[in-house]
Amino acid sequence: MNRRLEILNLAEIQIDRENYQRSLGKSYKRIAANFDELLFHTPVVSRRADGTLWVVDGQHRIYAEKERLSETVECLVYTGLTIDEEKRMFSQQNLNKRSITPYEAYQAGKDLTGTQHNLLKQAFEAAGVIPSTDKKEGAPRCIGDYLDILRVYGLPHTVRLLKVMKRSQNKAKGDFYISMYTLAISKALRNGTDNQVLAAINEYPLQTWHTLCYTDPAAKERNLVLKEITLRR
Repeated sequence: MNRRLEILNLAEIQIDRENYQRSLGKSYKRIAANFDELLFHTPVVSRRADGTLWVVDGQHRIYAEKERLSETVECLVYTGLTIDEEKRMFSQQNLNKRSITPYEAYQAGKDLTGTQHNLLKQAFEAAGVIPSTDKKEGAPRCIGDYLDILRVYGLPHTVRLLKVMKRSQNKAKGDFYISMYTLAISKALRNGTDNQVLAAINEYPLQTWHTLCYTDPAAKERNLVLKEITLRR
């Protein structure tokens, strides 16, 4: 059994309701109507021995893409699963309410040319950092946030962000790689120079950042706080 990220033709993906899949609810219409690519999770698909493709997890996401008249979708594809293994995976996914994590999807797709995960790998390499899921000092975490930033702002901005984050480590000791700071600093870099943002990072202690990002009633979005700090300098 192996897995990798692939761009699949939606018309070729099937739903196995006879063996394990539940009936389709109407939530896919809501997903399609309010579609946000930044919130779109990667469906899990099984390629069976005969080459056919079957959804293991994410049928509502698949139907939402069809509703939007999309032709393709990026999926995490497992090859070599039996139907019983598909059933077990489906059961565990729904029992634990756990989808594939962004880090797991990154590990599966980072070497697949043409994927967002491969572009993110290029960004990490250009910035000289290695991602991690633990609290290892100097290691970027929250892969999902970096993918969001990459999709919205592109590769050069993501590389710039990672380099600034790396330069801030002597002050932040790894904590600025967590979600709230990553998004805030990314927003700030759209409005200030690297040195301005680094000065703001060094000026405000972590606890102050936590308070500003989460409890300041004047900030409708947590990442606007650093933008305002940067612009005031």
